Amino acid sequence: MAAAASLSPEELLPKGGAGKAEELEDELDEEEEDDEEVSGQALDETLAERLWGLTEMFPESVRSAAGATFDLSLTVAQKMYRTSMIVV
Repeated sequence: MAAAASLSPEELLPKGGAGKAEELEDELDEEEEDDEEVSGQALDETLAERLWGLTEMFPESVRSAAGATFDLSLTVAQKMYRTSMIVV
């Protein structure tokens, strides 16, 4: 342990470690600047508007089939839960 305390910080770093750390730090700084630019821009659409726009991508028949499938699966799950509570 005493030998480790006498080493300088440069000697403790792996060879080329300091240069690599500086490169990574520079990359992180660039990414933070990019993130700040994006977050500074005003969003034109809310989440609800985006979801509503997605529904317009599919024909009415597909939307109604998906809705019916969801309703049926919810009903089945509720009935299975009720049945399991009675049996137990």
